[in-house]
Amino acid sequence: MTSLKSDIQALRCRVDGDSKYFVPHQNLYKLLTRSAILTALIVGSVAPSHRLDAIADRILFGARRVFAILVVLGGQEKEILRFIEKDNFQESQIDHRLPLSEGDLRAILPSIAAPFYEKQWEFAAPVFTREVEHRLLDLSNILPFVEKKYIDRGGFAEVYRIALHPGHQNLSLLGPESKAVFVLKQFFQENDDTDSSHSLELHNLSLLNRLKHPHILELLASFSYQNKRNLIFPFAEDGDLESLFKKSDRPPELCDDFAFYRCMSQLSSALEKMHGYTISANLDPKVIGLHRDLKPSNILVSKNKFILADFGLSSIKLFTSSSATPFRIGGGDYLAPECEDIESLSKGIAGRASDIWSLGCVLVELLVYMRDGPPGIDSFRKDRVFKCTWTMRTFHGPGKSVNPHVIKLLDEMESNGSTTSGLLIRMIRVMLSVEPSDRPLAAEITRKLQFLAVNELVISLDEPYQTMKATTGSLQANLELERYRSWKYVLGYVSEDQIPVDSAAEFLLDFSETVELLQAAQKELRFISERYEATAYPMFLELRRINDSLLGLLRQEDQSRAFTYLAIRLLDTKDSAFSTDEKDIRKDLDTLGFAKDFSTMISAKSQELAFERERQGYANICLEPKRIEIKDGKSAEDHNLGWFSPDGLEEKRRILVEWIRYDMHWEGTVQKEMITRVASIASFLHQGVSHAPSLRTLECLGYFHSPNRHAFGLVYELPVPRQADCPKSLNDIIVETRKSGVDQICLEDRFRLALELASTLLKFHTGTLVHKNISSYNVIFFSSQQRLIQSPYLIGFNYSRPNEPKAFTTGPPPSHTARKYHHPEYNIEETRNGGHFRFQFDYYSLGLVLLEIGLWDTVSNFKAKSTRDLQQKLLARQVPLLGYCMGSAYRDAVDTCLQSNFGCTGAVDTDMAMVLEFQRLVVDPLRNFPLAQEKR
Repeated sequence: MTSLKSDIQALRCRVDGDSKYFVPHQNLYKLLTRSAILTALIVGSVAPSHRLDAIADRILFGARRVFAILVVLGGQEKEILRFIEKDNFQESQIDHRLPLSEGDLRAILPSIAAPFYEKQWEFAAPVFTREVEHRLLDLSNILPFVEKKYIDRGGFAEVYRIALHPGHQNLSLLGPESKAVFVLKQFFQENDDTDSSHSLELHNLSLLNRLKHPHILELLASFSYQNKRNLIFPFAEDGDLESLFKKSDRPPELCDDFAFYRCMSQLSSALEKMHGYTISANLDPKVIGLHRDLKPSNILVSKNKFILADFGLSSIKLFTSSSATPFRIGGGDYLAPECEDIESLSKGIAGRASDIWSLGCVLVELLVYMRDGPPGIDSFRKDRVFKCTWTMRTFHGPGKSVNPHVIKLLDEMESNGSTTSGLLIRMIRVMLSVEPSDRPLAAEITRKLQFLAVNELVISLDEPYQTMKATTGSLQANLELERYRSWKYVLGYVSEDQIPVDSAAEFLLDFSETVELLQAAQKELRFISERYEATAYPMFLELRRINDSLLGLLRQEDQSRAFTYLAIRLLDTKDSAFSTDEKDIRKDLDTLGFAKDFSTMISAKSQELAFERERQGYANICLEPKRIEIKDGKSAEDHNLGWFSPDGLEEKRRILVEWIRYDMHWEGTVQKEMITRVASIASFLHQGVSHAPSLRTLECLGYFHSPNRHAFGLVYELPVPRQADCPKSLNDIIVETRKSGVDQICLEDRFRLALELASTLLKFHTGTLVHKNISSYNVIFFSSQQRLIQSPYLIGFNYSRPNEPKAFTTGPPPSHTARKYHHPEYNIEETRNGGHFRFQFDYYSLGLVLLEIGLWDTVSNFKAKSTRDLQQKLLARQVPLLGYCMGSAYRDAVDTCLQSNFGCTGAVDTDMAMVLEFQRLVVDPLRNFPLAQEKR
């Protein structure tokens, strides 16, 4: 027992700044295994041997902390029987009764009640959960604070930076190994003033928590302890806006002006939500909220987010005809003129418009900081100083007029600043109207700030678009540039040939989605330039999708205006790239412009080659598009469900269509090769199922050309006829089962799944085709089958090609999701050096899928800076874990795939050796494992 007692005492953690200790629950539970408990029961002669198993189970599943206290008290293990005897057949765990009162302990343990009472507090430290209901903690409670650092002091409370032991909180979204850091607001010794202040803030925060707004500070917990009331909040990594104003260098997340404008819109959005508080239009009464103390020190900064905080002076009340409220205190330099007379200090009336004034003041200082940094802030604050009864530096005064130094600064910045800042200053002037009724509403400000943030992104895209056009000289590059311009035009953004943006414009689209699309366009434009420099074959498919999505966000009437603008641009342009096709443009103009003409050319060449193949004796698998019916609704990026109507048959066959999209890089000499490749892939997959039934691919019925989609479709018949049965990907199944918390997949099914995928890839490579797109998204199942993952199907052949050194390569698929599964060497640099996709790249991707199957987790959950970083982290941390859950043979097979350790260089003359080594080192070990051989 001495050893177990010492082990338990070794778990004790000291409270920062205190002499008290606590024992973390999770650490104790890991120590007190069933084996350790049984050993302690035997050594302590707690009960006859035939009773020990039942007692051990009762301790293991609900009394480990009570048992640990008895162990630490020395030789008291037998007393656990008293707790069991007196549980009154209640189902609740014995540990849940902690902490016990002295009276209860005297009834249970009369001989050791006092020492148990004192020791129990070390094992009863609170576990903080996300809960706004106030808690009253016992004076003897020991708080699990492993760090407590003083930050600041206010009128009613002190603020600390605290770290809670990971096992004693679920407030943080970080993992259990991460340090959980928070802010503790500790009100002074309880009295009428602090009680009132705490109650008001708790009331406000409880209401605001219901909004779940990402830019309103969330209350995590509230409790009273040792006659002090406490609130716990998330910790803002970068402090508040006031501390940001003192930093000479901008944080990396705020390095560009767009980040600041987005943060401004976040702040306004939070205020808008507070001003018009509503959760449900049907259930909640109309409520008006006022912040009343909006200033830089009450705005938190967390990376690229501004968070509205400190609601101790706020007012949230039922809707009346007015939000007017008698002003008490707060605001400081940012105080609106109607709130307080700066000469007599007599109080006025505060309303929502008062918050708008304060927000305008904050925006002015943000612009100053963006332009001039901390020196500019210091200078501006000194310039604002004036004397009346008191020395002041408010944004108004003397009197109720706007401070003349503020007007002077705004005039200077508007004259010399950027277009975006000039538009913002015009709005700020209205926000700083002396008459409250003249100020705009928060909702209007939010839309304008979103408009300005998007304008910064739009400006940043102009040069990359022009560079792409100049670098590639491509017809489609010009088309995508004009489509992008048409989107800008209808929203009113500035370009070299448009009227300047209207200062009253508001952003009416989905802001987050628009920003995401524009940022994706930034990355894609860089990718296109790199891709062109590497191969001289530009790829515009992803950029076209982005522009499709941007245009799709517009209202119907705006889409029509964008189309008209695009038509005029294409018809009136002097660009020689367009002039040669002007007759065709007039004949049939749509948003895909010249791509339609290119589709006609592709279609003609496809029919010509199909006829040539049929004349040479190849199977006719070129299908008529009119027999293909595509199912409406949202589908995967490269797939659609649908129906196929064979000749002379009434009954439709359910199909999956996999799209092979073409782009302008199919121009010229590679056109015949690429179209022939489509037919070759379809032929291989058509014949493969009949000649090799174990090949885990769907039966390919053939292919067809879809000019409207600018793609060829590979048509697969689904193995399940019922219309309700839609395929699920392996990635979907892993995510769903992990989320449900139930492991529904047995081990033998995982082994068979891994074997069938590896065997299918082996057969595919034996046929000298590379897949190029293996991932858990391209392994699908059909839910009607008896066991969910018993019958996998490998899809995603739309990037496959023959493994020939002279075969044209399109490079990595454009999907960012697919790129996570790419070998680190399969990148732009590799293509630039003349490299092609190699067998081991497929083996690497398969290794990632096998890792997902073994750990039953997805690659997206493994964070990494690059594909090389991901490879190194998986080999070091995740692959070794496979030995414990799947065995050493499985672990070694995955390790071989991820390291491409096949003893071959990848040259053409070693391709056969590579395939044979893959069979020996990966497929055979999986096949020989007993679980993989069991009969279904």
